[in-house]
Amino acid sequence: MDEQKGQKPPAPENRTPGNPQAYLAPTARFDDQDDLTLAGVWRVLRRRWKVVLTVPIFTMIAAAGYLLVATPRYEAEVVLLPPEPHHVEALNIKGINQVTSSQLYDIFVRNLRSHSLRRRFFDENGLFSVLGDANSGSEQRVFEERFSELLKVREGTRDQKDFVYVTLLNESPDLVTTWLNEFVQLTVTSTLEEIVGGATRRIGNQRDNLREHIRIAREAAQQRREDRIATLAERIAVLRDEQRRRDRLVVLDEQIAIARELNIMDRNDALARLMKEQSVGLSVTTAPEPAYLRGVNELVAEREAVEKREDDDPFLSGLREVVAEMEVLKVRTNDDPFIPGLRDKEEQIAQLEAGLAQLRESTSGILPARIDRRAIVPERPASPRKMRILAMSLVAGLLLGVFAAFQANALES
Repeated sequence: MDEQKGQKPPAPENRTPGNPQAYLAPTARFDDQDDLTLAGVWRVLRRRWKVVLTVPIFTMIAAAGYLLVATPRYEAEVVLLPPEPHHVEALNIKGINQVTSSQLYDIFVRNLRSHSLRRRFFDENGLFSVLGDANSGSEQRVFEERFSELLKVREGTRDQKDFVYVTLLNESPDLVTTWLNEFVQLTVTSTLEEIVGGATRRIGNQRDNLREHIRIAREAAQQRREDRIATLAERIAVLRDEQRRRDRLVVLDEQIAIARELNIMDRNDALARLMKEQSVGLSVTTAPEPAYLRGVNELVAEREAVEKREDDDPFLSGLREVVAEMEVLKVRTNDDPFIPGLRDKEEQIAQLEAGLAQLRESTSGILPARIDRRAIVPERPASPRKMRILAMSLVAGLLLGVFAAFQANALES
């Protein structure tokens, strides 16, 4: 006893804020380690079961409140398929226009996604007056947020890759069904206008180009004919030049003078002279005999005839042919048979005209897509999905409740 009295009492534990280890008892540390096991987790959840259940109740109440105030939206759907080959036969014109079913279907699907076509439908049907209100903002914003973004186009899976699904969301089941069916029909009409109109314009341009080529060829042929007439007229004028007659008279005067100088009055005198020259050993040539050997009498007679002649045409070599050709060209009224390739171009124009007639007559049989299932009025809203939201709120509440239970346990420890 005396020894115990002589001993100093133990120093108090240092529980200053700077020494947090003093607050951790061995038992507490053991509990923390035990909480990391399944048994420890179960003890915490059993101890804090009120917290674990309270949080899901609040999340469920919040989800239920959202479902009460949320506006239900209904979804309508149209299912589409590619056209059959006979739906595009009218567009296939041999040598003029060729379109396959897949090409036409691709154009149709592209138009379904077209922003301009959606805006056209929005404006033509006055959807701003239906979807807009005082707080909805500008017309463009209403179009984007309440129509264009809610109109979805998606392609089918691998097993249904040819299928295309078009969906639209709206608060009114009747309106969403009507709008979707009408938009798909507008897309069909617009695609037909694009395809048929494009083919018509292309064929029309080809036809107009051929007609222009024919017009130019005809004008050129007419100009060439007029040029040929002018050339022939000039040639005739040259052939009929009176200088030819004067030149002939000068030649005859010269031959007459020579014949008189040689005393050759007729052909007999010329023959006698030739025989005399041969007798003295002169050689005979095969060259044409000079005109003066015809004698003065014959040359004088010819000169008088030439001088009295009123028309030289019968004596001009080739003149009749030239005059006849010029007269034929003057009376010609149609140069088409003489234009190379003109008949081929006219045949091409006839084929193009037949193609245009085929397009106009067969437009009703052309389909860019088959409607496998039209939109029907939905019976239940597509959003919000009540059971999914409630289930998600329950799961989220349980997770938050477990987290809150461990937080509360950690704070008490």
